[in-house]
Amino acid sequence: MFEIEKFLFFNKTLQAKPIKKNILPPIKDLVIDPSSNDINFDKLANLISKSKRGGYIIERGISYWHGFGLKRLMDYSQAQIENPLISEKEVYIFIVNKIKEVVSQFWDEYQEDNIPDDEIISLNIRDVFSDLIPDYEDKDYLEPKIFTKIAPYFNAKESNDDSDVDYLIKLIATFNNSFDNNLRIENTVDVLICDYFCEAVKIGLKK
Repeated sequence: MFEIEKFLFFNKTLQAKPIKKNILPPIKDLVIDPSSNDINFDKLANLISKSKRGGYIIERGISYWHGFGLKRLMDYSQAQIENPLISEKEVYIFIVNKIKEVVSQFWDEYQEDNIPDDEIISLNIRDVFSDLIPDYEDKDYLEPKIFTKIAPYFNAKESNDDSDVDYLIKLIATFNNSFDNNLRIENTVDVLICDYFCEAVKIGLKK
């Protein structure tokens, strides 16, 4: 009986000891500056590239992730903010801040195991700004072609100006005619797509 009591007491003592948890370093601070919310997209991509949870895929040796597209739009918008020839910078400031907000939320949700993969906030530009992009003729037909036909490498790590010219011209002509805008075909495909979303958001904000 004494041995049994000794055994039970020993196990009870073990159960009472607090379980030590390994505290992870503040990884988010390495990719998103806590004071400015500036994003290091390369480090973030490297961290989430080990699994498909964050939407990072490699196809035929090419890395695709919607974060790469957001980075292109952010870089374009920041360049417009710093451009002395641009007078109305509010839309570009709005876009930069929106991207920072969404990426920060993405990282928090990515690390939360209770959130299923398909419920993590989307980094697809079309989803991020969906409530601001105005309707126009053939939008439902043309917009889904942006990242498949018009700018298939926009969300790829490496840039490539390959494009289906027919869809490209159709998007430019339709958008320009609908809003009296001036999307220009002489821009690179990536720049044109950035310009498209900036102009669309600008129109959406005014409405």
